[in-house]
Amino acid sequence: MSGGSDSWAGWLALRRVGPGCAMALGLGALAIAISRFTALPAPLLALAAGVLVRPVAVGVDLAPGARLAAGPLLRVGVVLLGLRMDAEVASAVGWPTVALLGSLVAATLAFGLGLGRTLRLDPRFSAVLAASTAICGAAAALAVSAVMPASPERERQAAVAVAAATVFSTVAMIALPGLAVLFGFDARQAGFFLGASIADVAQVVGAGYALSPEVGDVAVATKLTRVLFLVPVVLMAALAFRGRDSLGPGSLGRVRAPLFVLAFFGVAIVSILGLAPASLRPPGQALSDLALAAAVAGLGLTLPVRAVFDQGPGPLVLSSCGMAFITAVAAAVSLL
Repeated sequence: MSGGSDSWAGWLALRRVGPGCAMALGLGALAIAISRFTALPAPLLALAAGVLVRPVAVGVDLAPGARLAAGPLLRVGVVLLGLRMDAEVASAVGWPTVALLGSLVAATLAFGLGLGRTLRLDPRFSAVLAASTAICGAAAALAVSAVMPASPERERQAAVAVAAATVFSTVAMIALPGLAVLFGFDARQAGFFLGASIADVAQVVGAGYALSPEVGDVAVATKLTRVLFLVPVVLMAALAFRGRDSLGPGSLGRVRAPLFVLAFFGVAIVSILGLAPASLRPPGQALSDLALAAAVAGLGLTLPVRAVFDQGPGPLVLSSCGMAFITAVAAAVSLL
């Protein structure tokens, strides 16, 4: 009896996520196919396709499957990107780069918290918004919000922070590759600039590989190194806003480094050391390309533009200024 119930539940879950996931995969595959015959990058084609399909998909709930594509499927694509890593790419992210990224994260957090005070925003809300800009967008917003004291506004503020991070990361994905070309950055400089400034991983992927595979590899490696700062930032947020009791065993489980980041580094190390079979690289990279294109298409299918304006102009001002700040500093560092 329980087996039948499990099968029925599985079928219902598949029906719920199937349309959106299939649509994202189809749009991603279409974008890759078109990009091979044109000069247009697959990520931008996938994003545009998702944005265009969303309003005409009447009567079909694409959101659950699109979120699956923009979440778990993205993580699969990022992990498989490790197969692209080699010794030359690894040299782009050494200890000096880690120190630079740590300083950049700290400066952006300080800027966001200070601007939040000027705008008279709730300090907890400012911390969530600043973390989303400084580290990894929606993931950082949700992680920092999770260790804040419970309140009626907490979930709504987290949703606004997620929406703002997604919208501004998408704008950055479209605009910043052009800036990298304008500044005359080489592949390593452009990869650092994009990985150090754009908040969400999917948009870093879209921006980096829109320029070249080499830029994309460095951008993703830089970005995922930056994501590791999520752990100390969430611990500090818990201590600052909830006190020492918030650092008990029950809370620490929420601030582990994302498993897909650790998996990416594991696959990358194997690839850099030459331990990955050569026969795995082509299919692994093709699957990664499809998963990442589908993830960007999923973002287009779920882009929450209106939610950014739910709580007035303050969050919008803080997020946009924070994005401008981190972009300017990342550009200055890249020019050195």
